[in-house]
Amino acid sequence: RPFLCIGDSAGCSWAVQFACNHPDMVSELHLVATPQSRVGVQPATLFTDVSSRIKASERVVYSLTRIYNLISRSPVFSRRALGYMYRGSPSDLATLDEAFSQYRLSEWLTLIASGARHSSIDEVVSLQGDWVRGLFDMPAPVTFWHGTQDPICPVEDVRALAQSLPGARLRTIDSAGHFLSSQHIDALLSSLSATRADRTG
Repeated sequence: RPFLCIGDSAGCSWAVQFACNHPDMVSELHLVATPQSRVGVQPATLFTDVSSRIKASERVVYSLTRIYNLISRSPVFSRRALGYMYRGSPSDLATLDEAFSQYRLSEWLTLIASGARHSSIDEVVSLQGDWVRGLFDMPAPVTFWHGTQDPICPVEDVRALAQSLPGARLRTIDSAGHFLSSQHIDALLSSLSATRADRTG
């Protein structure tokens, strides 16, 4: 029977594509830490400006991904780069510290950068494509989950997207950053289970 489809961060674009291609398999679509979509964003941020330029050039996508992979191969550089990127969110910095110290994040980053270069490029290309359009073409209801401290994808952007999408819902968590699912996984799963139970009777 149809199931809940969940996309997290860059995975949101893949979740939308799946829901569009297999509408009979998806009862609900839940997008966590949704990337910026440019819907209702005025003025454009540095992130959206770079994103629009990336869309127009495969060479830029390839070059930026190579640079990212080079940084990721060095534990020292990757930790500094991520720390700088998420410096505006104490909850994200705490999550990164835990991931590096307890869950070997640096080894995962090195593995991905060394053995999955093409997958990294595919992910960036997918994310920069017009995946948001698919949200308006599929029948499944959409719920957005977002942290109010997200320094990468501001909550104002996803709020504008949710308001433009008929029937969409937005749920925010005040103490969460971009790594919302890592920081509040129990609350997220409990809420999803309760929502599923209510809709199925």
